[in-house]
Amino acid sequence: MIVMNPFHVCRPTEEVLMGMKEVLKSIKAAEEAADEKISSSSDEAVKVLQNARIKASEIVQSANEESLKSTQETLENARSSAGDDASKVKSEGEKSVESIRSIAEQRRSEAAKLVLDSLISSIS
Repeated sequence: MIVMNPFHVCRPTEEVLMGMKEVLKSIKAAEEAADEKISSSSDEAVKVLQNARIKASEIVQSANEESLKSTQETLENARSSAGDDASKVKSEGEKSVESIRSIAEQRRSEAAKLVLDSLISSIS
């Protein structure tokens, strides 16, 4: 085993130079792998962000459609209820009108009878 004195400056041997080249190649390869990993991670992050935006857009669209559907159902229920209420009011109004007509007819008959009785008694 060779022990090297760190304070001793000597000419690098062929083996040392080869070892240094290998270390530099290894460092360069590690840097390239790291750059590749960073690039790949950035691409993946962009894809994840795009997918999240698409999903968020779909959720908003779905919520809008559900809101519109709910509003339409509420309006339809309100129209139906208003129609039922209008039918009840109309029916009650028709009954009142019929009652008034009946009373008016009866009083007209009574008035006609009074006029005839009055005419008959004034002739006699």
